[in-house]
Amino acid sequence: MISIFWLRILYYSFSTAGLAALLSLIRTYPNWYSFAVAIGTNSYMFLVLANFVIAWHFILTEISIKIFFGRLRTLEANHVFERSWASLVGLIMILLSFQADNSLIMLLLVVNSFNLKCFGWMLVDRIEYKIQRSNTVKQLLASKEFVALNGCLGLAGLMTSVCDRSSLDSDNGEVYLLFAMEYTSTFLNLLKSYASLVLNSVEMTRIRLGIDQEEWESKTFYMRVTKLILSVLKFVLLLAVVWGIMSFYHVPISLVRDLYVSAVSLLHQVRELRAHLRTFSELNVKLSDATVEDLAEHDVCIVCHEEMDESKIGTGDRNTPKKLNCSHIIHLSCLKKWIDISQTCPMCRAPVFSDNSPSQNVHTNVAGPLPDNNAPAAIAAQGTRDEPTPTIPLNANNMADIYRSSPILNQIPRDAFRTERREIPGRSILENDDNNWFQFPLQSNSDNSFKVMLNSQDYLRFGRDLSTTQARPSTRIPPSEDEGISSSSERNTDVNTETYQIIQNQAQTIANLQQRIHLLEQRLNSQ
Repeated sequence: MISIFWLRILYYSFSTAGLAALLSLIRTYPNWYSFAVAIGTNSYMFLVLANFVIAWHFILTEISIKIFFGRLRTLEANHVFERSWASLVGLIMILLSFQADNSLIMLLLVVNSFNLKCFGWMLVDRIEYKIQRSNTVKQLLASKEFVALNGCLGLAGLMTSVCDRSSLDSDNGEVYLLFAMEYTSTFLNLLKSYASLVLNSVEMTRIRLGIDQEEWESKTFYMRVTKLILSVLKFVLLLAVVWGIMSFYHVPISLVRDLYVSAVSLLHQVRELRAHLRTFSELNVKLSDATVEDLAEHDVCIVCHEEMDESKIGTGDRNTPKKLNCSHIIHLSCLKKWIDISQTCPMCRAPVFSDNSPSQNVHTNVAGPLPDNNAPAAIAAQGTRDEPTPTIPLNANNMADIYRSSPILNQIPRDAFRTERREIPGRSILENDDNNWFQFPLQSNSDNSFKVMLNSQDYLRFGRDLSTTQARPSTRIPPSEDEGISSSSERNTDVNTETYQIIQNQAQTIANLQQRIHLLEQRLNSQ
C-alpha cells in the first residue's frame, strides 16, 4: 500500500513534468506573448499550468509548516480538517457567483486565501499552547510562532490592500471585494491571537516586577473587551460588504453564512461580558469573607489546596478567604478563575450565588443530590434493597493473594461446576475474577448456618450439587412434579460443610473490621 507521502511526491513530480512539457512547446511560437495567449485560450494548457501553480503553492506551505511548527499536534490537525471544508467551499462559491475574466489570478487568490486561513488556525492553537508553557516574555517574543504571526499579519494586510485597490480598478471589482473581506477576516482572527500574546507578556512583566503576585486578574476582562471590539469590527465590515453587493449583485450564500456566524458570535460575547461584569460585582456583595472560626474548621482552599491566611480576612487581597453559600471556603483569586468556568461550587456543585440556604443548595446539585440520613428510608419507599459490598482487608485474609481483591461472599465461581464432583473450592472464592462468578442470596439459620436461596432455573443447574457433601458424578435428575418447583418459586438448599466454614470465617472478618471502623469513628469524633 502506497503511503500518502509517496502519493504527494508522485503528484508533485507529475505536475512538474507537465509544466516542463508545456514549456517545451514555446519553441513552436514566435514570442512569449503569443505563447501566453495560447495558454489563456487553450483549456488543456491552462489546466496544466494551474495544476503546477497549486502543487507548488502547497509545497511552499508545507515547507513553511515544517519550519515554523514542526510536527502538528492532534488538536491543531483536527481543527484545520474541521474548518477547511466550509472555508474552501465558501471560496469556490465566490468564484462561481460571479463571472471572472482572469481565471488564473482568481485561482491564485483562492489557493492563497485558503492556505493563509489554515496557517492562521494552526498559529492560533500553537500560540495558546506556547503561552501555557512559557514562563518569560523572551520565550514568547523570541519564538518561531511569534515570527510566523507577524509574517501572516503582514501578508493578510498586504493582500487586503491589493484586493481593495483592485476592486476599484478592475472589471471584477465585486470578486476582489469579497476576497478583500476574506483576507480581512483572517487578519482580525490573527489579531486576536496577537492581542492574547501581548496581554500575557504584560502579565509576565507585572509578575516579574512584583506588581502582581501570581497573575494579572484584569487580563481576562481586557481579553474579553479586545475580542468583542474585533468581533464588532468584523460584523460591521461584513454588513457593509453585504449591503454594498446587494445594491448591484446577488449576495453569495457563503457571505450570508459568515454574516450569521459573526452575529451569533458577537451576541454570545456580549452576554459573556455582561455575565462576567455582573458576577465580579456580586462577589463581595453576596459572598462574605470566612471568619476565624470557619478557618479553624477548614483552612485549605478547595481549588488550589493551599492553606488560608487569617491575616487576609477583610483585606480584599487576592488570597482573601471567601465562604460560599454551601460553607466551602475558597481563595478570592481561585474563585474568580473558577467562576469564569462554572457558576457552581467545585466540591458539591451547589450554586455560588443563591438566596437559598446551604441545605437547599445541595438539592440543586447538577450531578444529583448528595446522600443524607434518610437515604435508607427513601430506598425502602422505592421498593428496592441496598446491599453494600464489604471490603475485606487483605492482611486479615490468609487465603487471598496480596495483590488481588476479594469478591462478594455470596458468590460461587463458575469454575466449580466444570468438574465432576461439583464441589466449591474455598480458595477460588477469593481469587476468581468477577466476570466468572454467579451470585446467590444467602439466608442465616438459627444454628449459625447458611442456606442458599435458589429459584427453579438455578436449582436445575447446580442446586443438587450444592446440597451434597459427597463427591458424585454430574448426572442431574430433574425434580419431580410433586416437589412443587415452579419457574418463579424458590428452594432452600443447604450449602456443604466446607462452604459453611469459609463463609463464617469471612463473615467474622467483616464483623471485626466493622467494629474497628466504629471504634475509630468514635475516637475521631471525641477529638
